[in-house]
Amino acid sequence: GSDPSAVVADSQTNFIYVIGRCYGSITKIDGSSNEVIATGGSAFAFYGSAMNTQFNRIYVPDYYVHLVAYDGSTIIKTDIATVDYGPINVAVNASTGRVYVTNNLSDTVTVLADTP
Repeated sequence: GSDPSAVVADSQTNFIYVIGRCYGSITKIDGSSNEVIATGGSAFAFYGSAMNTQFNRIYVPDYYVHLVAYDGSTIIKTDIATVDYGPINVAVNASTGRVYVTNNLSDTVTVLADTP
């Protein structure tokens, strides 16, 4: 993807997901062969990323007011959650089922439930 800004790896499937900032792209790479398997994304400007391997879900904040969820198998958008202004990074705690989003422009942290 264009202008890579983040990367997340799934050790269970050996897939690597590269997040492109400028055009909101996600590139799925086979960790064994380094071959590009799929690309997806949207017109948003993506920054950080996190993955819940339990649900095979990638989370990417768009720096406006959204956290976008993608299916790790298909790279298809599955959900958009509204968060606070300037979401820039995300972390997943699979043990508690929580997703944490730092919102740079509003100086807050949004906590969301991560459910199948």
